[in-house]
Amino acid sequence: MKKILFVIAIFLTAGNAVLFSGTAEEFRSLSLVALLSDPGKWDGESIVTSGFLVSSNRGRMIFLGEDDAKNLLIENAIAVVPSGNSVNIESSLQELAGGYVRIRAIFKKYDPSRVIEAPLKGCLLAVEVVRPDGR
Repeated sequence: MKKILFVIAIFLTAGNAVLFSGTAEEFRSLSLVALLSDPGKWDGESIVTSGFLVSSNRGRMIFLGEDDAKNLLIENAIAVVPSGNSVNIESSLQELAGGYVRIRAIFKKYDPSRVIEAPLKGCLLAVEVVRPDGR
């Protein structure tokens, strides 16, 4: 049984590497829960995570789930900040808003003493890839 689970885990990891065209050393697949619970541990890491994407005139965020987004539970969200000149990423973020996505980016922990507007714990910077997450 352990061997089967190990093979499945390797298969799933390999699928993520192909989907996001990189090697395992280049990024780490993390849940949004892991990022929210210990943002300092992942500060500056190139990661892949998934969540419910919301886009508004105040910016973009990914939430743990759709209910968190509907109820604006920003304690369960991180900001999404694409790099300045990526038209494809901007287009993908706009098109996929309102659904579950997988995002590859650099995670940056927010300094709690400098976050005035919201209790966000971090953001995804330099977004490289945005794909639908087939939930």
